Amino acid sequence: MGDIRKQLGGMRRKPGAIEALESRQLLSTVPAHVALLAATTADSKGVTVGYQVANASLGRPLVLGVYRSASPTFDANAIPVGTATVPVSAVDQAGNPATVRGTHQITVPIAGGLPPNPLHPYVLVVADPGTPAATAPDHTASFRKRVIGVIVHGGVQPQGWKHNGPPWESKMAASLRAEGYDDVIAYNWVADSIHAGSAAKQGPRLAHLIDQAALAMAPNQPVDLHIIGHSEGTVVASLALNDLQPPPNLTQGFKELTFLDPHAAGNGFRGTQFSVSNSLLGSLAREQITAFQARANDPAPVVQANVNDAQVYFQHTPISAAHGSNGGLYNLWGQVPVPAANGVPVHYANLTGSGISHAGDFGVYDWYQVNVVPHLGNGPAFFNPSDLTANHAISTTAPNAPSTFSGTATPGATIDVYAQPYGTTHKTPIGQTIVDAQGRWSFTTETPTSRDIRYLAHARVIAAPGLNRVYVSPTVVVNGS
Repeated sequence: MGDIRKQLGGMRRKPGAIEALESRQLLSTVPAHVALLAATTADSKGVTVGYQVANASLGRPLVLGVYRSASPTFDANAIPVGTATVPVSAVDQAGNPATVRGTHQITVPIAGGLPPNPLHPYVLVVADPGTPAATAPDHTASFRKRVIGVIVHGGVQPQGWKHNGPPWESKMAASLRAEGYDDVIAYNWVADSIHAGSAAKQGPRLAHLIDQAALAMAPNQPVDLHIIGHSEGTVVASLALNDLQPPPNLTQGFKELTFLDPHAAGNGFRGTQFSVSNSLLGSLAREQITAFQARANDPAPVVQANVNDAQVYFQHTPISAAHGSNGGLYNLWGQVPVPAANGVPVHYANLTGSGISHAGDFGVYDWYQVNVVPHLGNGPAFFNPSDLTANHAISTTAPNAPSTFSGTATPGATIDVYAQPYGTTHKTPIGQTIVDAQGRWSFTTETPTSRDIRYLAHARVIAAPGLNRVYVSPTVVVNGS
């Protein structure tokens, strides 16, 4: 075929014929488009995101969602951790209107920050989550975080452990790795632990190990730090945090601190520091503990200002109920409250109860290993058995009908409920159940219950499979309703 335009141009127009107009296109309006360019964090208290508004000003608020994920791709499995709406009137960090055409950068604050979450190491920022456009690749920017775990045992350890450290420390280190921690430092100072005053010397050494571990990781990936210290090891942990010379990636990370029965070797702490048996050997143990602490004169463990969040688990169990603690002669107690820098949240859990001790058959570190460590892969976990709650719902329409007991407690704990007639000490088992993963428990009785009976509930956690010893939390009176 020839050129149609030439053929039309060579044709003779007849008188009166309508001349054809050249084709025209209407001017189109291209909508504004948002593309996320990059995301990072300066201190794990918020997320800084760079984005571009193309074609035209947005003309509406921009919604940014922050998520944790196992991958850098946004999908239904992402866990929301924060959101922010950028209004049309907002300005970016350069002082320019934040929704007009151009490149911008803003910081989204996150309530509670971005704590370690080893199984969800990616932090995602998503533009306009909840809309179909949210799944587009250019609507997501992400970065990955790493996690270093540190475990510090206490003082006066058996010298047979000086090569490998205490068995519980090795076990916990392996568990943290299984939970997704990128590196774990099981700090071993057993050889020095028997010498009074040695704890303070460990702080700079541990700080150096932490700094080096962070330097070995990718410089563009923020590094979270979780330090777990037991007994006099809390002194070491506190000093190490104070002595850090962190590389930039460690400065960007979240710092979580866990104290297990904090106990400095020093006599300056107000209040009772231990329980001893009512015997001659118990009195001798008291004298030896006091003398060692006087020689050591440790500084008190503190929650340093560079810590983002802290938990303190402690017990004050009398030696008569602290199974396996130092031959039944003495049981050290956690020194609480712990001094803390202003603004740092500190959560306390009182584990005092029959069967738990500082370092006996079922020490505070055993309780933490059983109840908390298995949950750390999904982020910080804090369980307080003294938070046990219980309710008793009795039918008002059918007095002889069964009733329901329910409440909250530590996930995995066993809940026992007893009936105790008022004015008596006799308790009859009513029922038993296991607390679910969300910390809830409930069961319905097979026989009627009464408002005239006093009901008691307590939570217990098995120390380890095959052991008969249990830790029993404080009993809670169940109020009928």
